[in-house]
Amino acid sequence: KEENEKQNFIPMDMRPHAHDIIRTWNFYTIVKAHLHNDSIPWKNLMISGHALNCDRKKMSKSKGNIEGDPIAALEKYSADQLRYWACSSKLGTDVAFSPDVLGEGRRLVTKLFNAARFTAGRLEGYNPEKSVKLYAFDRWILAKLSDTVRKATRGMEEFEYAVCLRETESFFWKAFCDNYLEIVKGRLYNEDKPEAREAAQHSIYTALYSSLRLFAPVLVHITEELYQAIFREFEKHRSIHVTPWPSDKFADNLAMKYGDMTLQIIEEARRYKSENNLSMAAPLKSLRITGKQQDLKSLKLFEDDLISVTRAERILWIEGAVEQPVTEVSG
Repeated sequence: KEENEKQNFIPMDMRPHAHDIIRTWNFYTIVKAHLHNDSIPWKNLMISGHALNCDRKKMSKSKGNIEGDPIAALEKYSADQLRYWACSSKLGTDVAFSPDVLGEGRRLVTKLFNAARFTAGRLEGYNPEKSVKLYAFDRWILAKLSDTVRKATRGMEEFEYAVCLRETESFFWKAFCDNYLEIVKGRLYNEDKPEAREAAQHSIYTALYSSLRLFAPVLVHITEELYQAIFREFEKHRSIHVTPWPSDKFADNLAMKYGDMTLQIIEEARRYKSENNLSMAAPLKSLRITGKQQDLKSLKLFEDDLISVTRAERILWIEGAVEQPVTEVSG
């Protein structure tokens, strides 16, 4: 007991194992630590599930039912794809070998690379230490990021790496790639308005850098490669795996609320163009938005980016007694 205390060996911080040995290995270790050392063996216990083959049977080397050759799998799928599959289930839940899930991992890795390449191409002259005045949509994406960081951090603190992966992936695909990058392209390409461009640069830099750090525990290789290629010259850490965990300092519920409302307006414009076989880049005559006075006041803060992404010639703001803002599109 005294020797263990000197070495700070017991209690250990965490012990991981699957759910099949709770009664044996887990229970016996707890009892022996109590009897021999009058102590607990560990502070936290992380119980995972099993990897299953396509027949939903536990993969076991002794049974010879491993789904394929691991070396062959690494030649067909990247290590990050395999880690994505292995981390796709919650604790205590078995995960079946799935080419579909591996395919999702491959698409995510590809999307990360493409988003990083686009971001790197738009950071010319960017200074991360320079103070910028954010636009409404910049505050929205950073508020979304903070909400994601909060949920992902809670997941990691509970050892639920799948929760962290799911929340980060949802933010990266939907908020960042599908919406924000499309919305701010006009500002990023417009060098005639440097302040607007710098605000967008700051936001895409912050959102992508934070996303890579949230993905890093699972997608260890692509995140390291992108960090070294883009962010190391600014951040100075030798590896993404020793960078600080992102913070939720940009939390802003109002920015999220009205940014989400503005996205609904954008979706109406996209739907109109799709139904009328128009290109997403086709101009629109007007957007007529009816809403409560307070809603319109907040939505007007998004007007410049809204006009840019919808290609509307003008926006008509109409005060009316409606529960949620209503959008009418005129082509």
